[in-house]
Amino acid sequence: MSCTIVRAFADTNVIVYAQSDDGRKTATAIKLLETGPVISTQVVNETVAVLTRKYRFSLADAHQVAMIASAALLAGCDTLHSEDMQDGLVIEDKLKVVNPFKEAVAGRA
Repeated sequence: MSCTIVRAFADTNVIVYAQSDDGRKTATAIKLLETGPVISTQVVNETVAVLTRKYRFSLADAHQVAMIASAALLAGCDTLHSEDMQDGLVIEDKLKVVNPFKEAVAGRA
């Protein structure tokens, strides 16, 4: 019996749409990100640029997310625990974002 693992990569626009309120595109982007696609540091940097320019996120907030992910990668971490980033997201095929509060939040619903 063989098992095939399919790996997917998400580009900047997928992450940006997940942060927008663009109806179907937002829902599709969130659904895709929930599958835990791989992204690169370039995608993180482009996302910071788009969110600060187009959606008027503060540069400090957007840049902080990129810096945290970069620091975790440089430290050789496999897991980044964060409530602020997309749970299940995989960065650079090495770093998986895990929301440690996901079950607690789901239990309240």
